[in-house]
Amino acid sequence: MPDGSIRGEGERRVRVCACAGYALLSFACQLAVWGGLRLSERTGFDVPSILTWWTVPLLVAMATALLAMGAAASLRASEDGGGPWRHAASRTLPFASAACAITGYGLVAMAPSDPRTIVAAGAVLVGAGMGALSASWAQTISNLGFRDVPRLVLQSVVACAALSLVTEPLPLPVLELAYVVAACGSATLLAVVRAAFDRAPVSADAPPSAARTAGRELRQAPREPQEGLREMLGAVRNPLFCAASIAFAVALTRTMTLRAQPAMVGASGVACMAVGAGVLLVVLRRSEDGAPGLTIPALFRILFPVVATLLLALSAGGERLAAVAGAAVFAAYALMQALMVPACIDAARRKGVRATAVYGLFAGAVYAVFAASTQLGVILFSGGDGVGATASLTAALLVLYVLAMAYAFVQRRAGSDGGGAGGGSVAAAGAEDGAAVGGAGTDDGVSGSFAATGAKVLRGASEARASGDFAAAASAGGAAGTAMSGVGRGEPDPISRRCLVLAQRFALSPRETDVLVAFAHGRNVSYLAERLCLSPNTIRSHSKTLYAKLGVHSKQELLNLVDEVA
Repeated sequence: MPDGSIRGEGERRVRVCACAGYALLSFACQLAVWGGLRLSERTGFDVPSILTWWTVPLLVAMATALLAMGAAASLRASEDGGGPWRHAASRTLPFASAACAITGYGLVAMAPSDPRTIVAAGAVLVGAGMGALSASWAQTISNLGFRDVPRLVLQSVVACAALSLVTEPLPLPVLELAYVVAACGSATLLAVVRAAFDRAPVSADAPPSAARTAGRELRQAPREPQEGLREMLGAVRNPLFCAASIAFAVALTRTMTLRAQPAMVGASGVACMAVGAGVLLVVLRRSEDGAPGLTIPALFRILFPVVATLLLALSAGGERLAAVAGAAVFAAYALMQALMVPACIDAARRKGVRATAVYGLFAGAVYAVFAASTQLGVILFSGGDGVGATASLTAALLVLYVLAMAYAFVQRRAGSDGGGAGGGSVAAAGAEDGAAVGGAGTDDGVSGSFAATGAKVLRGASEARASGDFAAAASAGGAAGTAMSGVGRGEPDPISRRCLVLAQRFALSPRETDVLVAFAHGRNVSYLAERLCLSPNTIRSHSKTLYAKLGVHSKQELLNLVDEVA
């Protein structure tokens, strides 16, 4: 954990509670967004009416709540301070969100026959509650070690799938009770996990949490709100484009399959979701050092040909493939939705901001696209032929066009990131935000290693002090400060600045500094070997000497040491 204060059985209990609470949230969202809690049985709505009066308002409300929370969090300088009222609001927000979501469906349950406006109002309340609860969970999960987050969210997907398979054949009243229990249980477990972090004792020599460290850095280097928003969106631009494209494809494809599968989500889709999450867990467990190698763009590259093939077959009149296509796109969306959390937490950690800020803006944009594409699907299939050949072909072409554009964007970004890696530093690549100057292919044309340059200047200051030349030491120290503060695109992120301080303190070599910067940003040996054009054995040799100089024995101890740097 970031503060190093919850250990052993306590840490295990916190992770179990977090996994269970997030699984309950995913289960409640799935019932509300995808199944509409069988709204046709309650109100007599047909599928287009459910999409128009329930799904679209709910998604718009979720997007609005997430965007509002993200914007509010991005404008706050830090997590510290704010007085007792802010802490009280933080403690009551989970329960208020759950109450809002339950009250929204209560309106629908008590409404008279065909109450379209009341259904829409209930959907808004449900969406606002679910969105606020999702953002709260993202911020709480960010307190865990960032290598634990992908595993936790994927395990929650498997648990959510198990709950869905068990409850699917149940009658509507029992399903509604399960929705209420899931919303209340998720809020309760969220409060339990937050209380565990609040009660954790922090010793005098314990490293500060990542959030508090980020808060101090933000106060020391204030930025304009517009600049902060641009930086956050730039950090997640690639996965955001992929996630929005998947949401667009899923919404239209779901509308295409509703004639053959009116239940919106069947057992096959839930089972496909569980299998996909299990496969990703195996891949994650086999990845080197447990480093998070799963990303939304990587998932998108795998899913693109599958979804494109199913869409072409479905639009050609293969209605028998409707169930298969629906299951595939639902699983793709569920896995993408799970991977949004670690992607946003990693970006927030690299930028030194609250996870709520990044996740709120990211997920809010994705849900907004989901709502817009759902409404587009309703418009396309509202003609006389319903889900006919012309509408299906039009929707398939739209989806394929968006997916192809997103795939080209991902490939182009991947090529540009790899083009300037030769001989350069991983200080910029490890942060993936252009914060450091590395490689001959950078925009400003500056070659060489930023980490090496910073470490060289800092070592010059140390050598000057050791030789008694205090004037030279002062000059070198000023140069180090200039190098670390950066100009324009050369400005390093907070983690890189702390790494350079450690490089001076422990007299690290340029390559050892590169390894330190990359490890601090969650990279692994294979990534470093590719970026630096070195063999994995050479990187392991540098990492061994790095560990020996720093006096650490694991990556977690290294991260704790980086977090200790003021």
